[in-house]
Parts: sequence; C-alpha cells; structure tokens
Amino acid sequence: MSRKTVKEMGLRGIDPIRFEEFVEENDIKIRYLSDKQLRMLCSFKLELEERERRFGVLYYRPQEYQKDFHVSNKKIRLVLGGNQTGKTEVGVVEDLRVALQIDPYNKFVQWGNAGGIRLRVVAIDLAKGIGEVIMPKMQKLAPMSEVRRIDKYSQGYWRKIEFKNGSTIEFMSYEQNDDTFEGWTGHFVHFDEPPPRAKYVATMRGLMRWEGRVIITATPLNEPWVYDEIYLRGLQGDDEIDVFGFSLYDNAYLNDKARESFIKTIPEDEREARVYGKFKHLTGLVYKEFGQEHLIDSFEVPSNWTRICAMDYHSRKSCAIVWVAIDEHNKAYVYDELETQGTIREIAEKIAAKEQESKGKIRYRFIDNLSATPDRVSGTSPQREFVKIGNEIKHPLLFRNSTKNWIMGKNAISDFLSIVDGKPNLYFFKDKCPILIKCMTMYTWAVANTKEAQQEKPRKLYDDFPDALRYALVLKPKYYSEERAQQIEYEMRNTEYGVTGYNLGQN
Repeated sequence: MSRKTVKEMGLRGIDPIRFEEFVEENDIKIRYLSDKQLRMLCSFKLELEERERRFGVLYYRPQEYQKDFHVSNKKIRLVLGGNQTGKTEVGVVEDLRVALQIDPYNKFVQWGNAGGIRLRVVAIDLAKGIGEVIMPKMQKLAPMSEVRRIDKYSQGYWRKIEFKNGSTIEFMSYEQNDDTFEGWTGHFVHFDEPPPRAKYVATMRGLMRWEGRVIITATPLNEPWVYDEIYLRGLQGDDEIDVFGFSLYDNAYLNDKARESFIKTIPEDEREARVYGKFKHLTGLVYKEFGQEHLIDSFEVPSNWTRICAMDYHSRKSCAIVWVAIDEHNKAYVYDELETQGTIREIAEKIAAKEQESKGKIRYRFIDNLSATPDRVSGTSPQREFVKIGNEIKHPLLFRNSTKNWIMGKNAISDFLSIVDGKPNLYFFKDKCPILIKCMTMYTWAVANTKEAQQEKPRKLYDDFPDALRYALVLKPKYYSEERAQQIEYEMRNTEYGVTGYNLGQN
C-alpha cells in the first residue's frame, strides 16, 4: 500500500491495526526475513504509523477501568477522576465517535437520520480549558481528512468544527454569559470540569428535542450541586445516570515514582479530589470505604436471617431508624429505613407497620444511650415507653441501649465496609435506603478549631442515620440459627434493658 493511498483513504476504509499487532497476529519471524522482505515490512510499518497519526480516534484503546464508560448509554454520564487519569481523553474520544458516527456499541442509532449531529464541548475557559486541554487532544485524535472547516475565536482558539458528514462540534467556556447557552438544540454535550448549574440547566433544555446525551468529565473541586443532583442520584440507581470513578492509581501508564512525586505537590485539602476523584467539599469523610460496590437492588430478605432494628431517637426532631439483616455468611444488609417524627406511640405504630410489611421477626433492637435515661419528673424513659406501648399494640419493642463507645461503633462499620476477597461485608438496598446512603456520603469529620474537632468527633450534620447504623453493628452481630438465637434472647431477657458489653458477635 502506498503512502498516497493512506492520505486519500476515507474513515470507513481504515483497519486500525498497529504494527506490533500485525506481526503477532501473522506470527512473523523477523529474524528469518530476507532483506527485501524486511524493506517491505519497514515500509508497511511506516504506513501503519501514518494511519494512526491521521486517524487517531480509530486507534484509541481504553484502559480496563475506562471501558464501562464507553459502553454506557445513559442520558447522563459523570466521570469523576483525579489528575492524569484520562478522564478528558475518554470524553474527547466519545465526542468524536458521536460526531463521526463511529458507533462500536450501537448507542446512537436514534440520531441516524438527524441530518448531522450537533455537539458542544464546554470547558472552564477558552485559553486553558479549550486551548491547552481540549484542542491538543482533538488534534491528536480527530481525522482531519474528515473535517470540512474550522472556525476560530479572535484569540485563535477553536469555535466550531464542521465535518464532511454534516456533524458539528461547537466549543464554549464557562466564562461566557448564561444567555449564550439558551436557545440551542443539539444531540450531545461534553462538559470538561463541573459546570455552573445555570449553564447545565440551559444545556439540558437544548437536548430535549433529540433525546440528547451529556457527559461530564471532572476533577470535583467545585460546583457541589453536581454532588447532590447528579452524583447521589446515580449512586442510588437512577435509570438515567451512570457514575464512574477514575483514580490516579488506576492509570497503568504512570510509574510509581512519578505518581508519588506528583501527589506530594498537591495541597492536602485537594488531595482526595486530585488523586481519587472525590468531591473536595467532602474531604474528611468519616466512612471513606463507602462506595458504589456497597449498593445493590432490594430483594426479599429470607425469613431465617438474623434481623436487627436500631433507632437514633429524638423527641424534638425526626428519628432515624434502620433495619439490618445478617446472612449465613455473616454479611450485613441494610434493607429498610424510616425517618419519622411524633409521639412515642405514633413512632411505635409506624415501626410495627414497617415490620409487618417485611414479615420477618426482629431478633434484636438497639437505641441510643440517652433514650435509656429516665426523665427526672416522670421517672420513665423513651426506652421504657416503647416497651410499654409495644405490649399494648401487641408488637414487642424491647430496645436495648447501645454502647457509648463511639469509636468502637465507627470501627465496626468500617470493618463491615472493607472489601474482603473482592466483596464487602455490608450492603445497602439502594431503592429502600436513600436517606442513609446520602448521609453516608455526607458525614464528615469536624473542621479545625471546633469543639468536635478537638474531641476528634464528626460534625453534627448528617449523623442521625449513621448513628443508628452504628448502634446496629457496633457489637459485630452474626447470623444465628433459631436455637442459638433463642438462647441469646433468654440471656438478654435476664439483663433488664442494657446490653452494653454483651458481644453479639460471639458464636
């Protein structure tokens, strides 16, 4: 094949094979080739290198951790990555695949007769975001033989690419007024770094006509609204959102020395975002082990599993209640939750209704220590009132006070969250426990120079549901057969209301 032929070849005529792949697939023994054959092979090697230079997007090979992003066809795809994780490159590849209708996963068939695909790529600014980040990647990957024209801003940065197939990519920045994002209609938008909310909302309106798609590739240092409105929804199983996390440690092309040298230069308050792709405003998360791998779809909990109910009771605000089940392998499943406020009788009746729905026997109940403290006037306590009302409504509500040892409970949850043999020991039903899931991702250590920080305690915010979970798991409960469970109940029944010090984790 001559080099002239490569220059004239269209996009569809390219077989994106690299020289090393060609040699391996054809089992070529280079040391046995004649001089003439070597010259021909060298010429072919140059030819393949020329193809890759001219048609870079066809030669793109994602790393293993990037593949799921390209396969996904959700309406919104959020890539949270540290620096040097390839997040922008996967976005640019997707931009070009859409524009040139290179569709290896058959995702864009609904736009086949749209008369040219309309895209936007939006970055923080024109000078750096477009000029120094997006343009070099486009120049490396885009087949310029497929480009009809490129319009530029007065500063020289790309404003719009028009391809020969009629598709266009418009380049914009967050510096531009919100009004410039209104009135546009299109098929696909790529935000490189978290977008301001007003610009995002205007863009989403413009995607409605063609049932468009949006990708956000970001190191999450700002725009915390993205966390609440996109990330959490994706984490909780929203049908329209996929969330992907790229860590600096995922990138196989970085050597350990270079990686660690770079990490040392990152300010402490930005390290979680720039290394692991975690939101900066959540630096200091109490349960850093918690992630998507802990979220599963709900199922009917087997009746023989050990069930636990735990409550963080409050008389003047909503109570947080969680239900946990332990299977035969001692894995824990948070299968339901309840946030409710009212009298103790009203709360008791709601708990009873929930438990009657799930049709399973609750083996153990735990409540915060303060709820076991008798009132100075009445001489009773919320704990005792629940027992009394439970008897009246014929639904036993014997809550036992949990241990006061906060760090013991925190460590127990962290142990359950830890990955063992590739799987965690604690799961959350994502369609049943949205409040707890949100709290687990928002529960942070106290900031410096506060009373809580001096005591090495978390902030008193988003803490109620994690506290209830702590009461349930602090003693590291295990699965028990019916016979063993009855024996434990007998022993506990002879301990009045308190169980501090009794190890439910004993066999």
